[in-house]
Amino acid sequence: MDGKRRNLPPSRLLLVDDDPALLLALSGTLQLRLDPCTIDACESAVQALEFVKTHTYATIISDVTMPDMNGLQFLSAIKQSRIDTPVFFMSGDPHPVVIKKALDSGATGFFAKPFDRDELVAGIRQGMEVFRLNRVLSLQDSSIRRAHSHHACLVEKLYRHDGADAMLDIHTPVPECSQPSDQARQQRIRYRSTAVRHKALLEKFLLHLAELRRRTSSRLKAVQDNIRRHAESPP
Repeated sequence: MDGKRRNLPPSRLLLVDDDPALLLALSGTLQLRLDPCTIDACESAVQALEFVKTHTYATIISDVTMPDMNGLQFLSAIKQSRIDTPVFFMSGDPHPVVIKKALDSGATGFFAKPFDRDELVAGIRQGMEVFRLNRVLSLQDSSIRRAHSHHACLVEKLYRHDGADAMLDIHTPVPECSQPSDQARQQRIRYRSTAVRHKALLEKFLLHLAELRRRTSSRLKAVQDNIRRHAESPP
């Protein structure tokens, strides 16, 4: 198991807080508990935005109250950039109004300072799972779109084939011998049979993809709901 973990590509996390001592302590905790992972730490949201432009993060953890740009402004800038990384806020003043405003603004979760390290690590693991599941959903949606496009092409080809076949029947004289020995007709029959078979397989595959997506979406919602319930629970 440990060997398999070492072969995994490291996840990348971003920590944002104007307290360098907290950044150092938090980085050390996450490095120990979330291996393999790469952690970037920034002492300002302005600097963090530059990091976000050049790296893909599995989760971002940001303080709420910071000079120059606060956490909510930082989150807004991330959302405007269409970045789908889960963002957790942390604050020494976890007032319910502050937490609700953060969550309503698009934050994934909220941690109160001082941290319970086990709860913090568990929450960040769930944030990383949200990121992974969103990526899986994106891949599944792409596969479904391609499959639907292929299905539409097959339906169109069958429609054109059947139309051409019907016109051929109208304009082709009936032979004296009733045995269907015409080679071209046999080829058309085989073509249609193959296309119909491929269409049926594709429809079965689409049902399978839809079920996979449903399960992924259900898992994602469950994780997100769990994170939010924990954030909204009193410290």
